[in-house]
Amino acid sequence: MDLENNLESAIMHGNADYVMRIMEKLISNAIKFSPIGKNVFIRLQDLDKHLAIEVQDECPSFTQYDIKNLYKSFKKLSAQPTSGESSTGLGLAVVKSLVTKMNGQIALYSAPDKGERFILTFPKHQ
Repeated sequence: MDLENNLESAIMHGNADYVMRIMEKLISNAIKFSPIGKNVFIRLQDLDKHLAIEVQDECPSFTQYDIKNLYKSFKKLSAQPTSGESSTGLGLAVVKSLVTKMNGQIALYSAPDKGERFILTFPKHQ
C-alpha cells in the first residue's frame, strides 16, 4: 500500500474532519509564530503499522513553562504571533483532543533556536 493510500485509509477509518482540523491548527500555528522568511515543513511517513504526520517550523523554541502547559485549554504560551494575529490559547488543546479521539499520539521535539517539530502517529487500518 503506498503512502497516499495509507493517508486516505487513516482518514477514512478515522475522521476526515478531525484530520483537517488538526492539520489546519498545526500549520496555522507554525506560520503564525514563525518570523518572516522562515520555513514550515510537512512530512508524511509510512511506519509499518502506523502513519506519521510531521509538522516542523523554525519558530523560537518553547520555554519549560510552555511545554508544561502545551495542551491545556486557554493557556497562552510565551510565543507571540509575528504579524499581530490573535491567539485564543485553544489550538494545541484541540489538536491533542482530536489526535486522542483517533487513537493517535502526539510528540513534540523542541530544541533552542531550532524550532518545534510535532509528530503525530495514527494506526493504519488494513
